[in-house]
Amino acid sequence: MTRVRWGVYALLLLAVAGVLHYSLPMRDIVYITGQEVKRQDTTVSTPEGQEVVSRDVNFIYAVDRDGEAHAFRNEDTDFGWPPYFKFDTGDISAQAENAISTRADPEWMVVTHYGWRIQMFSMFENVVALRPATSRDETLYPWFNGAVIVVLLILFLIARRMVQVVYRERVVPVFEQIDREWDEASDTVSAHYTGLRGWFARLLGR
Repeated sequence: MTRVRWGVYALLLLAVAGVLHYSLPMRDIVYITGQEVKRQDTTVSTPEGQEVVSRDVNFIYAVDRDGEAHAFRNEDTDFGWPPYFKFDTGDISAQAENAISTRADPEWMVVTHYGWRIQMFSMFENVVALRPATSRDETLYPWFNGAVIVVLLILFLIARRMVQVVYRERVVPVFEQIDREWDEASDTVSAHYTGLRGWFARLLGR
């Protein structure tokens, strides 16, 4: 039972960690090499059957300080998840176009993005902000991510404490009352059984 409980805890922790890793912003220092708009088709299910929905997606191409190439998508998040409320795709596209540079003369930019790059599923990280870097070696501290994790941890501890209090004051007394009533019922049944057995014994002359 203990192994099962810890297994459930581990799965819940992995699920929360996965959601946070996908949703929280990450930052990289890159120079932008270009951008383009691609038409992407998505198949969705409708009451009439399968339907292909097409949309234009803006992509930003960049190279990081280690020389690794990256492809980011640049789409509005609107009011969806994660709640970045991004509505400035056009502005970021203009910034990226203006910041295009080459390896010989790179213009270093800080790109803030979220999501995962999974080639198998054609998943791309989505850009939510773009700004010039102070230098190629600018240090980026994840203050926001740390603050979010601390707040979530505090909320978890508060919720855990509330559950403990409710369990101790509301649930435990109910189970104790059930145990008492069960013991009383068991004693009553046992007494009736003893009396009935004695009655049959006298009836049979034993």
